[in-house]
Amino acid sequence: MQPDTSPPTERAARLREVHAAVAASDTERAVRLARQALSEGLEEPLLLNLRAYWYEQQGRANDALNDLKRARLLAPDDAFISNAFGLCLARLNRSGEARRAFQDAVKQQSEFAPAHFNLGWISEDLGLLEDARQAFLRAEQLDAGSADPPARLAYLAARTAEGERARRHAARALGLEAQHPLAHLALALCEFEDRHLERAEAHLRQVVVEGRTGSRERAMAHGLLGDCLDAQDKPGEAFAAYTTCNREFARLYAPQFRSTQLESVPAYLSRIIGYFSAADASAWKSKSRTLPETSPVAGHVFILGFPCSGTTLLEDVLVAHPHVCATGERDGLGGAVRQFLGDPEGMNRLSGLDWSDLRIFREMYWRELRESGLAFDGKVLVDNQPYNAAKLPLLTKLFPDAKILFMSRDPRDIVLSCFRSRFRMSPTNYELLTLEGAARLYDGAMRLFEILRAKLPLTMVEIPYETLVRDFHNCVVALFRYVGLNPKDAAWDAMERARTRAIATPGAIQIARGLSSAGIGSWRRYADRLAPILPLLQPWIDRFGAAVNQGSKGHI
Repeated sequence: MQPDTSPPTERAARLREVHAAVAASDTERAVRLARQALSEGLEEPLLLNLRAYWYEQQGRANDALNDLKRARLLAPDDAFISNAFGLCLARLNRSGEARRAFQDAVKQQSEFAPAHFNLGWISEDLGLLEDARQAFLRAEQLDAGSADPPARLAYLAARTAEGERARRHAARALGLEAQHPLAHLALALCEFEDRHLERAEAHLRQVVVEGRTGSRERAMAHGLLGDCLDAQDKPGEAFAAYTTCNREFARLYAPQFRSTQLESVPAYLSRIIGYFSAADASAWKSKSRTLPETSPVAGHVFILGFPCSGTTLLEDVLVAHPHVCATGERDGLGGAVRQFLGDPEGMNRLSGLDWSDLRIFREMYWRELRESGLAFDGKVLVDNQPYNAAKLPLLTKLFPDAKILFMSRDPRDIVLSCFRSRFRMSPTNYELLTLEGAARLYDGAMRLFEILRAKLPLTMVEIPYETLVRDFHNCVVALFRYVGLNPKDAAWDAMERARTRAIATPGAIQIARGLSSAGIGSWRRYADRLAPILPLLQPWIDRFGAAVNQGSKGHI
């Protein structure tokens, strides 16, 4: 692109024309004018922002990100640009960076309500629920006529089983917009948790048929409707509702996660499996004997497994100890993953690096977690990311002294629970929207895990979910001792509440299904639906069958 050499008056006229189109809400015209001006060399933040919007509509998120990066350089204090940058990062599943962009936007313009609102939902996605609540409250203050902030507050409260607060916020939202779908979803969750299933259904069916309802809310309503029907022992109708929910999500997110520009998750797993099947184990087995810097934590634990295997329950157990800090949904490994796990050349480089060579990426990990508000110094840090099993080559290189807790569970319960859950969408979670996709993802993840555990120097223990539930106290005592903590210091009442809470809220959004003894063997009521995928799961049913069938005390 050549610089624009037209007279300043002509450039100013072009910009006025774009501003006029934006003011008239004629987005199509504004985008067309912006793209033309940029192609002719006129570079301005607004034009870049508009073209970025067009790129996103075309599924070209990385091109959009590049435009917004350039716009931020040209206008570093522009809250609108920072807000757009955050939205783009969020669509690329770079949630931590997106949150920082929204934080920049609210600093740059403290009364910019959309930035506060966006900071709210990205914080909620990251598990920073109190931060989310405060951001939504501020958005509500700034835009009192919008029903969206109180509806989000209602839904957030309903997810955390704060029924009275949820109903209060929902009433405020419905007073502004009588058919607001998220407010009705919040009320449905409250009724579901109180076991008023018919009332919950009434709210959900209103969301499903309401013309204003967006695809995402309609999908969520079908999913929760499935929970209601399942609770009434109607597995056939429940499965139909879950299927409708997932089809809605698949259609909504297909442009984002079925892009030909992106490597699919199954393709990624296949590539990593192929690489490590042929890899020389000696290149990965060596550990550095000289640790070049002192770790800021007293201990480091990674919880791995698969979604719905019980990793959340395990995290809740560990954080009941006063000397434990958990990362929640925060991820500090993104930069290192992009550097080393994107292609064979990167993995070849990683295999030859020593602990001391990777200092910059460890510092990046600690910095990412600190900037997200985590205070972990001097504590045992628990990093719970089930999909991190695919990142084990990186974990063993970056943190050779870390301990690995691998959570296993009957694969049939896992796959069914994944199919019935409404996770925050990502390329990996997109694969869980069909039973076959979930089963293939599970099979690929477990095959990779078995290869990696044979080739990497892991300090690891496997914890069967069924063991944790059936022999809770003894298992937890052994667990604390393994990670170097005194079981006597743990808040056992808090652990029991966490366990009970998981039992009491099987339908809560974002919480894995069946985290209770009642969830063991829940697949049997859906056996006819699972029949087509059982051959794919059979090796893993055999692999993890001892704990399922015999109540084995596992490996801890």
